[in-house]
Amino acid sequence: MVKRLHTYGLIMLLAGIFFPFASQAAHIVGGEMYYDHLGGSQYRVYIVLYRDCNSGGAEFDPELSLGVYNSSGGLIENRLIPFPGKQNLPVVFNNPCVNQPSGICTEQAVYQDVLTLPPINGGYNLVYQRCCRGPSITNLQNPDDAGLTLMTHIPGSNTGAAANSSARFTNYPPLVICNNDELIFNHAANDPDGDSLVYSLATPKTGGTSAAPAPNPPTPPPHANVQWLANHSATQPLGPGSVTQIDPQTGVLVCDPGAVGKYVVGVMIKEYRNGVLITSTIRDFLFVVISCDIELQAILPLQTELQTFNGFCNGLTVDFENNSYGGTTYAWDFGDPNTTADVSSAFEPSYTYAQSGEYLVRLIIDPGSFCTDTAYMEVKVRPGEIKMNLDANDSVCFIQHSIDFLLSSNADSTVSYDWDFGPNASQQFFSGQGVDSIYGITYTGAGSFPLNIHAEDGECEGDTVINIIIFDYPVADFDLPVDYPCGGQTVSFENQSTNSFVFDWDFGEAGASSTEENPTFTYNNPGVFTIQLIAGSTGTCFDTIQKDFKIYKDLIMEIENNDSLCIVDNQFYFNGIVSGPDSTTLTWDFGPYATPSTSNDTLNPNVSFSIPGNHTIYLSGEYLMCKQTVQTQIFIYKTPEIGFDIAPGKQCQPFYAQFVNLSDADTEIFYEWDFGNGQTSNLPAPTTTYVDTGVFEVFLRIYTTDGCIDTLVLTRDDLVDVKPKPTAAFSMSAKEIDICPGEITFYDESVGASKYSFNPDDDGRIATDVPAVFNYIYSTSGNKNVIQVVENIYGCADTSIQQLSVYPYSVYVPNAFTPNDDKFNNEHLTITSQPAYEWHMQIFNRYGEKIFESFDQNEEWDGTHQGEPVPDGLYSYVIDLLACGRENPNRSFTGTIAVLR
Repeated sequence: MVKRLHTYGLIMLLAGIFFPFASQAAHIVGGEMYYDHLGGSQYRVYIVLYRDCNSGGAEFDPELSLGVYNSSGGLIENRLIPFPGKQNLPVVFNNPCVNQPSGICTEQAVYQDVLTLPPINGGYNLVYQRCCRGPSITNLQNPDDAGLTLMTHIPGSNTGAAANSSARFTNYPPLVICNNDELIFNHAANDPDGDSLVYSLATPKTGGTSAAPAPNPPTPPPHANVQWLANHSATQPLGPGSVTQIDPQTGVLVCDPGAVGKYVVGVMIKEYRNGVLITSTIRDFLFVVISCDIELQAILPLQTELQTFNGFCNGLTVDFENNSYGGTTYAWDFGDPNTTADVSSAFEPSYTYAQSGEYLVRLIIDPGSFCTDTAYMEVKVRPGEIKMNLDANDSVCFIQHSIDFLLSSNADSTVSYDWDFGPNASQQFFSGQGVDSIYGITYTGAGSFPLNIHAEDGECEGDTVINIIIFDYPVADFDLPVDYPCGGQTVSFENQSTNSFVFDWDFGEAGASSTEENPTFTYNNPGVFTIQLIAGSTGTCFDTIQKDFKIYKDLIMEIENNDSLCIVDNQFYFNGIVSGPDSTTLTWDFGPYATPSTSNDTLNPNVSFSIPGNHTIYLSGEYLMCKQTVQTQIFIYKTPEIGFDIAPGKQCQPFYAQFVNLSDADTEIFYEWDFGNGQTSNLPAPTTTYVDTGVFEVFLRIYTTDGCIDTLVLTRDDLVDVKPKPTAAFSMSAKEIDICPGEITFYDESVGASKYSFNPDDDGRIATDVPAVFNYIYSTSGNKNVIQVVENIYGCADTSIQQLSVYPYSVYVPNAFTPNDDKFNNEHLTITSQPAYEWHMQIFNRYGEKIFESFDQNEEWDGTHQGEPVPDGLYSYVIDLLACGRENPNRSFTGTIAVLR
C-alpha cells in the first residue's frame, strides 16, 4: 500500500473543529469516553468533548448527564458532572507547500467523575448523549437532527476483569485534510493493563435530537446507528473514490480523500484479555476535506501498479516508479534492515533485497528544503518458486517403524503446506499454515512411497516429491559351493538373502570378516568352520544365519620334467609334485605316441615318444568328488634333412646362379658350400657367378649343434651346365638418310648367332627372324636407336645398338626478293628437301586479289602481274603440296613475301 506523510507535520486538529462556513447550529461534533480503575469499587471516568469555538451553537453543558446501566438496561445511577472549563487546542497546519487555511478554532472540555461501582455480574455500561451535528455534514442523512452517543463498558465480576482500566487513544486525528493528498495517522491507543487491542472502522451511534438535545438521563443501550447517506458506510465514510483503511493490529489509519466536504468517521477499539473480549468503545470524530494547492508532492504507486509487477513471487528485485511532481532531488530508503546501503538518489531506481519479506519504502522529495514531501510504499518480495527441504528418518525397517518429518523452505512463516503421504500412510493428508512438522507416520507395507508437498504463500507456490523408503524385514541366507571339497582353502560364498542391502560375514576364523555381498575368502588351514551372515535392509533391521562348512587342504600339483630331446633314443623324466589331501590319487596321460601312454606313479623316469613335435602331458589329481588337472608341454626334435636346388632359367655365360636351400632341422643349421668354380659360401641360400662354360659339381655340407646333432653331405653335378653366349654386331648402309625414300640396309656381323632380330625404333615395329642382310623403309623421321638381338642354338642372346639419323621433309620459303633487273635475287623460288608429288602455290596482294598461281614447284615468280611489276610491299602466299614418304604427306603453308626494288 502507498503511504504519504508530509514532513511539515500532521494537521493535529481535534475532531469537532469547523471552518467559518460551518453551520451556526453546530455544537458537540466529536468525543470519546474512557475510565481508570482506582482500586476496590472506584472508577474515574473521562468524557472528552470537542466543539467549534467559531460556531454559533450552544456552549458546553454546564452539567453533563452520565447514565450508569447494568447489563439488563436498568439505570443504576444518573450522575450530573459539572462543567470543568474548556481550553483552546493549538492548530497545527504548517505545510509550507500549501496555503494555510484561516479561522480555525477548537475547544476541548474533559468532564470527569469518580464512580463507586461494586462488581456485579454482567458489569456496567456508561452512556452520554448529545445533539446535534449540524446541517452541513456530507455523509449522513438528516445530519442536523443526528446526535452523538459515547459509551464504554466496565466488565462484570463473571469475567474476572472487573478491575479494568479501559484503553484510550494516544493522538487526536486532524480535522482538515486535503482531497488531493493521502493522510497517514497513528490512531493507536494504549491500555494501562496491557490488554490486546484490535482496531476497526465503525458506524457511530446517534444520540440526542433537536427536540431533546441533552437527554437526562441518557437512554440505555442498545443505541441506534447514524444513517449513512447512499454510497457511504463505516468502511467508506468519505464516499465513492476514496480509501479509508485502518490496520487492526497497529491502529495506523490511511485515508485517501475524494470530494471536499465534512465527514463523520468512527473508530472502534476492542479490548481482549486472554483471548476474551472484555470491553469496547467508539471514538466519534469529523474530517473536513478541502481542496489544496500543493506545489510539490511525493506520490508512489502501489506495488501491484508497477509496470514490471508480475506477482509477489517475481524475485527479489523491484523496479520502482515515481509519480511525484514538483521535486528536483530524491532520497530513497528501501527499508532493508540488513544494510545501510539501501538508499538511492535516482528518480526511478531498482533495488534487490537480500531476502524475501515485506518492506516499507520511503521517498523524500527535496530533502532539507523549505518545501519537502515524503511518500511511503509497502513492497512484498519473494524469491520466486518456493523451495523445500525435508528432513525425515525414512529408509527404515517395516517392523515397528514410525517416521517424523521436518520441513524447511525459503518462504515466510505464513506459508501453508499441503501434505499427501498417499493411501498407504497411517494418515494421508495434512494441511494448514505453518504445518511444517509431522510426527509418527507409519505405512501399511514395505516399498517406495511418494510424498507430495504443495506450498503456498500468498501468490507463491512450490511443489516437491520425495520417495519414502520402507524396507521389508530381511531374510539372511547363503549357498555353499556344491563341489565344496574342490575349492580347497579358497571359498566363494553365494548370497541368497532377500530384502537385504547391507551384509556382515564372519568366516569362522579369527578376524575373518567381510561386508561384500558375495565374498571370497581363503582359509589359512583346513578344518570345520561356522560361517555366519548378518543381512540387513537398514541400520536397525537385520537377520542372522549360520552354517557349518568343512574346508579341505588345497590340492596343488606341479609337473617336473626334462624337455627338448631328439627323436632318436629319447627318454623323458616326469615327476608329479603334489600337495593336497592324503586321499588324492594321481593319473598321468602322456598321449598316444608315448611309451607308456598312462601311469599312476608319482615318478616316471623312462617315457619315450615315437614322433617329433609338441606333446601335451596331463597330470590329474582326484579326491572325493574333486578332480583337478595340470598340464605341461614338451618338444621333440626331428632329425635333420639336407637338400638344395638352383633357380630355374637359362645358364648362359656369364651365369649368375641363385641356389635354393631345401635343408630342414628344428635347430640352427650351419652350411658349407663349394660351387665348383673356386667359390664357397656359408649362407643358407647363396649366389655365385660362373664366368666360364662347362659342367660344374656343387657340394653342400650341413651340421647341427643342438637338438638332433648330425652332419650331412650332398654333391650334385646335374645342376650347373654353362653354355657360350653369341656376340651381336651389325653395320648399316648409311648413318644418315632422308625420309624420302627412307630406305636402309642392315648387315649382320655377329659371331656364333643363329637367329637375328631388329628394333628399328620406328613406330614400335620389330623385325624378328630376319636374314643376315635386311632392308627397312622408315615411316617417321628423327634420331633412331637401332637395336640388334641375336640368339644361338642354346637360347643364349646378345644385343648391339647403333644410332641412325632420318631427316624429315622440309620446305623453305624466302620472305623477300628484289625484282629490279640487277644480277641478284630477281626471282622468288620455294625450295623443298625432296620433290613434291603434287604442288599448288598462290600469291595475293593486300586486297585479296590473286596475282600469281603455279602447279610447278620449280616455277619462279618474277614480281609481276599480267606483265606489269607489282608495287613494293608485302604479299601473302598459300602453298598446298603432297610430300613424299608416309610422314605427314598433305601439307599447307602460309606466310608473306616482301617485294623490294
